[in-house]
Amino acid sequence: MAGDELIDYCDADGVRLGVASRREVHAQGLWHRTLHLWLALADDGGSLLYQLRSASTANWPGRLDASVAGHLLAGEDYRDAMRESREEIGIAVPADAPIALGVRREEHPDPDGGWNRELQGVHIVQLDPAWGSFDAVDREAGGLTRIGRDAGPRLHRGETTRIECAALLADEHGVHAAQRAVTADDFVPRRGYYLRMHEIAARLIQGEPAALLAEAFSRHD
Repeated sequence: MAGDELIDYCDADGVRLGVASRREVHAQGLWHRTLHLWLALADDGGSLLYQLRSASTANWPGRLDASVAGHLLAGEDYRDAMRESREEIGIAVPADAPIALGVRREEHPDPDGGWNRELQGVHIVQLDPAWGSFDAVDREAGGLTRIGRDAGPRLHRGETTRIECAALLADEHGVHAAQRAVTADDFVPRRGYYLRMHEIAARLIQGEPAALLAEAFSRHD
């Protein structure tokens, strides 16, 4: 079970302090490392894929989140954690392909008690075949939603209250394509972070080098 997985816990700067179960780390509010992997597509000048979290997920069920998000197991680095893409959404990402942008801290109450304190290693990769390859392998993901370079920022800045998006949705019969209306309330609440990622996705598609993308990421809070 996920709660019994062993993960490294660390201080707020990422210095490893020991190993405990995922359940213990959350119950005690210990800092730990997670992966945020964003998949960008060249269409529309740089769209992003948001994962629709499963309705049965403990944290933020049914909300839109990073394309892939998962805990690093004990002893893993971010390269190892790229396995999460295959496990969550059925899309294999070469370990060397994503660009490491930086680490962001996030903490909030855990729904089961305690605190969730994450050091999120944020990565991005252009992977145009991803859209047609989605498979809800372990039912942790309820689908993918594709949000364009202009529509996403307009929504996150509050310039519009809803946008229409292409989606791939998973149910007991498989995966089917759909159009869905998306509002700001449909996301895990991280508006500034999403704005930053749309900017970086557009710059990635324009061919900016990795170092400049990481610098742009670091300039934001």
